Amino acid sequence: MFKPHRVAREVLVNAGFVVKYYRGRDALTDMEWVAGELKDADVIVVTPYQAVDESLLAVAPKLKLLMIHGSGYDRLDLEALSERCVCVANAPDYVADAVAEHALALTLATLRNVVTGDKHVRSGEWCEGAAPRKFLGLQLAGRKVGIVGLGRVGAKAAALFKAVGASVTYWSRRRKVEVEHALGIRFEGLEELLSTSDVVVISVALTPRTRGLIGRRELSLMKEGALLVNVARGEVVDMDALIEALQEGRIKAALDVFPEEPLPKDHPLTKLNNVILTPHVAGYTLESVIHTGRYVAEAIIGYFIEKRVPPTALNADRCVECLKKHLQ
Repeated sequence: MFKPHRVAREVLVNAGFVVKYYRGRDALTDMEWVAGELKDADVIVVTPYQAVDESLLAVAPKLKLLMIHGSGYDRLDLEALSERCVCVANAPDYVADAVAEHALALTLATLRNVVTGDKHVRSGEWCEGAAPRKFLGLQLAGRKVGIVGLGRVGAKAAALFKAVGASVTYWSRRRKVEVEHALGIRFEGLEELLSTSDVVVISVALTPRTRGLIGRRELSLMKEGALLVNVARGEVVDMDALIEALQEGRIKAALDVFPEEPLPKDHPLTKLNNVILTPHVAGYTLESVIHTGRYVAEAIIGYFIEKRVPPTALNADRCVECLKKHLQ
């Protein structure tokens, strides 16, 4: 359903696959197209933003493999897919680089007042003599960055922030000693990390345990003037509590993800000057699209032609069983 990059389409076509994709913005809003095209589909490629549940499976009776063009899989009914003997795999590696870079970009844009400066110049104004205090920026070097979630994105972000000269700590549900030593970072409890960091980067996966992980109490622990950067999922942060903290001016935020997407035009966040907003594009770079598309194409070829389970399978044990079944 998702339109892959030309490179990925060529890889699949050259391997003998027939590739069909929706030419609009979101195939799942056009159920007539979905019902017509998916009835004979062996594999479906979706973005992490597309929900896959029983209603979709009902119109794809021949489905054997579902590939996610990215990392997130919180909008999939993995149990239903496994019961239907559908192998599910994602492509997290190349997106991780892009998302980590975006976290750094949002941080620097906030600390150096990039958006404020841009608006100032566009309005026809300039800084005559000494610049106004509102343009007084903060350097990232020497500041403490706390990363919540040390998966692929978190580890990449840690390396980038270290390279700029920041002191980096992290929290995750499982301590990762080898990664700590490799990156030169330190593990902290979540409360300590929140209360001592100048910048808090949310990069944890959305699960039932992490939904609402950063709530009113956690936000109250953050330092006055600290920055919260969320490039994970909007549901990890209690949005009502975050808006309150921003309206009070206690902290700043830079957000790429939201519980409700797209963000409504009249949303309270759009009226605040101490938050930077981007439309869930952290992983969207030319490089990530090309490399992720190629990986997805090669994983499809590997499953159907080379008879091997994708290395990033999310239900690997079930994939092995399903592959044997599909070969019969």
